[in-house]
Amino acid sequence: ELWMLEGAWFGARRVAADMIHLPTVADFFAMGLANVSEARAALAALRALGDVPVGLAGYSMGGHLASQVALTLPWPIGLAALAPSHSAAPVFVDGPLSRHVVWAALGADAKEKLTQVFERVNANALPDPLPGMKTVVVATRRDGIVPRHSMEALAARWGVDPRWVDTGHVGAFVF
Repeated sequence: ELWMLEGAWFGARRVAADMIHLPTVADFFAMGLANVSEARAALAALRALGDVPVGLAGYSMGGHLASQVALTLPWPIGLAALAPSHSAAPVFVDGPLSRHVVWAALGADAKEKLTQVFERVNANALPDPLPGMKTVVVATRRDGIVPRHSMEALAARWGVDPRWVDTGHVGAFVF
């Protein structure tokens, strides 16, 4: 059986049909918290149904959030993080998505402050995978969104070798 969650602020759950960008950093964190909380609740419900193998997968930001979910559960599950970043900082502060942040609205030293905020939810700061937990990081060799070092850092933290695909961020999702 496969359950696919439509994350908060995505698809039919968008606040406004034409909303593409989240208006504030607080909205971004609220979205992440909602997605993590809902996934944890869904996994708890699955676990209550009986002793069935359960795994969790996520792509890009979903891979980062899936990591947060899996590593904070009190029981082991399988985890496949696909093109994940260990933190949102390399993507939104240093990477190409930084063009969409209205830095002037965030005030002086905005990049340093936002990096500090993002580092509070750094997947590498979470607990180690529980005994029996199986993890895999699928990394993209030509990714223009998530930097290679971020995917490598996550894999190294979990003690696994990344499984590399020779494509970019969008190509890995499509193909």
